[in-house]
Amino acid sequence: MAPTPKILEPGIVRRDAVASRGGQVAHPPGALQRPWNDKSRKKKRQKKKTPTQGQSEIELTIYGLAGRICTVFARGATSIREVKERIQEKCGIPVHEQVLFNHDAEELRQDAMLLMKVSLAEKTPMGSADSDTASPSAASPSTASCSTAAEDSSPSRPQGMPLKADIDLLHRPVKQAEALLELSKTRTQAQVLDVFKNAGEAQQDRTVVLEAVRRNPDCIHFAAEDIRSDSQVMTAVVQKNGMLIRFASGELVNDPKLAMVAVTNNYNAYPHLPDELRDDKAIFMAAVQKERTTRQVFRFASERLRADREAVMAALAKDGLNLAFAAPHLRADSEIAIAALKQNNMALRYVAREIRCRFDVLDAAGWKTETPGIECHVPQKTSADRWLDVLSIEPALSQTMRREVPRGTHTRRMT
Repeated sequence: MAPTPKILEPGIVRRDAVASRGGQVAHPPGALQRPWNDKSRKKKRQKKKTPTQGQSEIELTIYGLAGRICTVFARGATSIREVKERIQEKCGIPVHEQVLFNHDAEELRQDAMLLMKVSLAEKTPMGSADSDTASPSAASPSTASCSTAAEDSSPSRPQGMPLKADIDLLHRPVKQAEALLELSKTRTQAQVLDVFKNAGEAQQDRTVVLEAVRRNPDCIHFAAEDIRSDSQVMTAVVQKNGMLIRFASGELVNDPKLAMVAVTNNYNAYPHLPDELRDDKAIFMAAVQKERTTRQVFRFASERLRADREAVMAALAKDGLNLAFAAPHLRADSEIAIAALKQNNMALRYVAREIRCRFDVLDAAGWKTETPGIECHVPQKTSADRWLDVLSIEPALSQTMRREVPRGTHTRRMT
């Protein structure tokens, strides 16, 4: 009779325990077997051999203004920074002087981005008879066009063959590259501003200015006027700080798209817009949606928008005191007046005199309700105190109307 295996813990059997038969460890009933058998090892080996997306090999052909420069090999898990370093090893072009573009003419700005996240054109396998010959690409500092490689038309690709893709390289000027290198070393906005102020001629470089305002929008103070008329530069500025739209020049002064971006970032940029843009209803509605309760938008709206019913209702939803800036005929509208009073009962002073004594208007001001509404401006006041506020606005009501006003458990008649 075979001896019983030694058990160290419940459910765990020693591997050197005496086997009952066939060289296998005998497990007592209910014991758990550890995954050290041959089947689990085989699955692990197969899993390690399975290629992943980051392990796929890519052949990158680098093109410049004069044609093909070099060829480097990388994988999906290779970063853009590592690609630039391999180009430097082969061609001698410093990393900070390289500008890479993919086949869609998109600049590969983020050095930490992996190639598997970049849109690259897959070509036919290496050594194929119908592989296309890439033509030299023409690029310029302002508009760089990348050579678009034809994608693999065959449904299957031999295993082990690397993908082929084209990348265009633009060699930066030395001063521009040095300025960008200094900006990349900054950690705070104050450091960015100091570097840009001491950049010298690089302050007139569009690429340097664009990188500087992305890090600190206040750098636009020191940019040239022709740079401040660039749409991409000013869009990057107002996306960070909408108030800086006042530095726009040229045609951008009356650009509705730039104004929309500015008021979306900061509604206080609305007063700095020209009259033509402050008359744009879409820009006004976008600014009102971002506004809090400072009445900075509707006050500077055009006369046409002050007479627009939809624009007035949107402004009153933010602050009932905006009724003061509405057109006279809308201030005499009961619906407009009630909407303003429900938001802020102190707007009664701006309601037209001909409807100020109506019961529905006074009730909207909260003079008879026991508990003020949620939208009231001063919810801590009692209904009697609110009615006294109404009387302070319109003293003539005490002589023309008789109505009971509750104060705690007692009531008194206003005569």
